[in-house]
Formats: sequence, structure tokens, C-alpha cells
Amino acid sequence: MKEFEEFFRVQIFSLTPNICQLIRKMLEKYNFKHDCIRINEDIISDPKKFCSQRTFLDSLDSLVGKLDCIILDKDIDSAVKQIIVEKFNKTDIICLPSLNEPEILPYKNVKHISEPFRLSELEEVLLELYNNKKKSETDTDT
Repeated sequence: MKEFEEFFRVQIFSLTPNICQLIRKMLEKYNFKHDCIRINEDIISDPKKFCSQRTFLDSLDSLVGKLDCIILDKDIDSAVKQIIVEKFNKTDIICLPSLNEPEILPYKNVKHISEPFRLSELEEVLLELYNNKKKSETDTDT
């Protein structure tokens, strides 16, 4: 199923390499460009302090306008999620489910995957976003 072009760019923010590896396999099936930023222990121990550090903010700034979709791992601190969502307010964002964090980020560009997490549901949402992008680019070209 390699019919998809390589222009759909996905960034994963995750605490563990496991979730990146799992999602990466599905993204590669569609030839989507992707990368994973691992959120490390520094962020977990003091997210507000870490989020104010210039290196983290600069790394986010360098991605603004270059991504089609962001996937946020379920265990990322809500302060970190908030910064990412606000910085990428024109990018589609998918939040993976969490039983421990019932918060819903009330933004138009944020989609929440239901509990329990199923890779097939994430795949459906990504394909829907991809098809919407492809359709909007086709509409713009005509």
C-alpha cells in the first residue's frame, strides 16, 4: 500500500521508545515522513521549568509550519501538551488515550483517540487527516 506520497509529515512526542516504534511501523506502511521526539525525565520531573527552557522552545519553533500532524503520547504532562498545542495551533494534533488524565484539550485542531488505544483507530484518524489535506490541496490547485 505504497500509493501515498511522501509529503505527509508526522511528529510523535513520546515518553518511551516503544510507542514511537509501534506508531512508526504503521506510518512507514503509508510512506509518511515521521520523526519522534522523546520527552525525557527532565520534563517529567519539572515540566513547567523545562518548558521555559530556550532549547525546548527553539526545537518546537523550528518545526512550526513544517508538520501535517502531531501525535502526543498519553503520559506527557498537561503543561507540556498545552505548550505544544498552542505553538502548533494550525497543525492537526492527535492525543493518545489516557485513563489517568481525563482532560480534553478543547481546540479545534486536536483529536482524541478513545480508550482503549487501538492502532487501527489511530490509523483511521491519520488517513482521514491525510485525505483531507490531499483534497484541500487538490481544491486549491483547481
